Parts: sequence; C-alpha cells; structure tokens
Amino acid sequence: MCNTLAEIRVDTTIPTELKIQYNKPDIFFYDKRENLIWLIEVGVTSIDNLKSVEVEKLHKYDILASELQLIHKAKVKIVPIVITWDGIVSTIYRKYMELLGIEERVRSYIQTVTLKATLDSMFVEYKHGFSEILDSANSVNRDWRKYNFSMKISKSLKRPRDCTPQEEIEDHGGEDQSGVMGTREAKI
Repeated sequence: MCNTLAEIRVDTTIPTELKIQYNKPDIFFYDKRENLIWLIEVGVTSIDNLKSVEVEKLHKYDILASELQLIHKAKVKIVPIVITWDGIVSTIYRKYMELLGIEERVRSYIQTVTLKATLDSMFVEYKHGFSEILDSANSVNRDWRKYNFSMKISKSLKRPRDCTPQEEIEDHGGEDQSGVMGTREAKI
C-alpha cells in the first residue's frame, strides 16, 4: 500500500540497486512525512533461543538498512519483535513496542494471540498427528505381515512337495505335515 504520506509492504521483496540476500522483511513501513523507514521483523521462538533470535533479527537487515538509507536518504530503524510460544518476551521488547508507539493493551493482545495460536497448533498436532502415527505404524505392520507371508509362500513353492526340511518337521512337534491331508481325507 502506498500513498503520498506512507508506504507499507508486508512480506514482499524490497527493490534495491544491489543484490541483497536479506531484502524481504516482515513489515516495511516508510513514513514519507518523517522521512523514516521501519524494518519490522517478527519472530516466535522457544525461551532458550529468545535472545539469539532477537539479535539475529536485529542484524539480519543491516545491509538492507544501509542501502535503503542511500536510496531514500531517510533514517532507517530495524525493530525485532520476538516472543516465545508461551507469550514470554525479552526485556528490550517493551522498548521496541514503545518506539513503535504500540500501547500496553495491544501488547497484551499480541501475547494472547501468540499463546492461543500455540495452543491451537498443539491441539491440531495432537489430534491429527497422533492418528497419523498410528496409521503409519499399522501400515508398516500390515506391510511386514504381507512380506513375511509372501516369503513363506515363495519358500514353500521352491522346494519339492515330498521333501520337507528337517527343521520344519521339528518346528511342528515332530509331525510330518505331508501326511496331514491324507489323514484328514481318511477321517471324512
């Protein structure tokens, strides 16, 4: 979206003179009145990676910021908004939100939405992921049974009918299975 006062791009490539690897911030906001460009990068991570992800997102767009500063002759600010899956934020988070002018109630809403999305994804994963695991296990079991059955059939077809291996005779309690049909027919 663009007009005479501002330009907003969400998750789109920012055109530059040089080819830059990281040129697609989550939110690009160019305040033409103030001659200020905001590169806002949003991330959701685990509590163990909170600080490192925040630092990574802060420095990821340094080259793009320098290039935009030259092209637009504007001041560029990079703002990483990083939150954990369970709504925990870093100590710098408040500073960034105040810099953007985001009120406390909106910050609370962002944390609530993040927490709700995490719980929803966990529920969907539990509901659908568990049944997929069971289906996969049943499929493997079924394939294994088919394989075993086909191997037994192929072994029995390869040997002569009147020749039964000694270990198979021992497996069946010492009875020779070749005479079973004859015994059954005699009883009928």
